[in-house]
Amino acid sequence: MKILVAVDGSKYSREAALWAVKIARKEVEYKIIAVYVEKILSRNDYSLSDEDLDLRIDKNAKNVFEKSFENIELDGIKIETRVEKGSPASKILDISDKEDVDLIIVGSRGRSGVSHFFLGSVSDKIFTYSVRPVLVAKVREIEPIIETVAIT
Repeated sequence: MKILVAVDGSKYSREAALWAVKIARKEVEYKIIAVYVEKILSRNDYSLSDEDLDLRIDKNAKNVFEKSFENIELDGIKIETRVEKGSPASKILDISDKEDVDLIIVGSRGRSGVSHFFLGSVSDKIFTYSVRPVLVAKVREIEPIIETVAIT
């Protein structure tokens, strides 16, 4: 099973990372691809050279990956990391297609009402436009327990 998990360092993406690891533990063969996308509005937003910008993004990504998987017992679970620049939803969907993943896991910020309607969110876009199964993980007070997983 190939699992793509989108991370941004928030508690919501940490929950998504937790689910990815828990599901992978139940599989005989798995691949977890953790994806961090740096949303770049324009070069003018960053007064850095291309090289300095890439170094900054790589540093941000390292922190995001560490924070997202912090205190999650990996115990032999291998995670491939990817760093992209651009629109998070578009990049995540592109990678899911290129890698032919079986499941996409994203965190949910739980927005609702008018701001949700006008602003949308990465998880909403992925859920709406993905042709693959999507698990939108909400933050819980206790760690989830998965007994069996069946994806058909």
